[in-house]
Amino acid sequence: MRSKLIISLMAVLTLVGTTAMAQDSDKDVRFSAAVTVGANSYGSISAMSGQLPSYSVEAPSGQWVDNPLGLGAELGLEIGKHWRIVLGGTFGYGVTPGQAGLPGTADPNATPEDNWGEIPSYEAVSGEAALNWYAYTGFDYLFSIDAVPALRPHIGFRVGGNYASSMKNPDEAFAVGVSVAESYGVKVAATAGIDYNISDAFYVGIMINAVDYGYNATVYKPQEGLSALNAATHGIGFASCPILKIGMRF
Repeated sequence: MRSKLIISLMAVLTLVGTTAMAQDSDKDVRFSAAVTVGANSYGSISAMSGQLPSYSVEAPSGQWVDNPLGLGAELGLEIGKHWRIVLGGTFGYGVTPGQAGLPGTADPNATPEDNWGEIPSYEAVSGEAALNWYAYTGFDYLFSIDAVPALRPHIGFRVGGNYASSMKNPDEAFAVGVSVAESYGVKVAATAGIDYNISDAFYVGIMINAVDYGYNATVYKPQEGLSALNAATHGIGFASCPILKIGMRF
């Protein structure tokens, strides 16, 4: 439900921006695609064991420097000489098959000498399904420099969201159902950057968030039937989240 709300908000803003730019365009439309490197990677989360006597949760970090460096993709639609609509992000999905534990003959309360020659026990492997994605959309206004036409400074706006989920189904004798964990966030930013056109088809660029606001939350449900254990973070950044781009135009 949370991921659908984030995607719906991004779609509405993209449609509004496209309509406004089309009215101010020079009827020249080009597509672009770029690989991005920077703090645009999605987060990750892992569900907790359902057999702990107590649980605690920490609010997710709202600082971009705590995010790992990651690769992403960005698609662009350049309308006229000055406007560009962008859509970018990353996506990942993984499944870990569960395995039943194997009992052994070793006594966990005995000394190593007493367990000499005994067969150790293998603990069960919890089956897990993990989903992670990060996406953003927005627009740029590109300026022209007559003295250096290859340089295109730009300012813009971005709205983005991230979502991560983990579901573990432990294959244990005393399992208490599926353990679920979710992490999600939204961010809005005013951006600034500059592109350098290597040729008519290829360009490189760098962009930062001049100012941004983000909200991030983490939710755990270690046992079925328990209420959610959650924590949230609000954050404001200045001159944050630098991103490098290498792209081409069509």
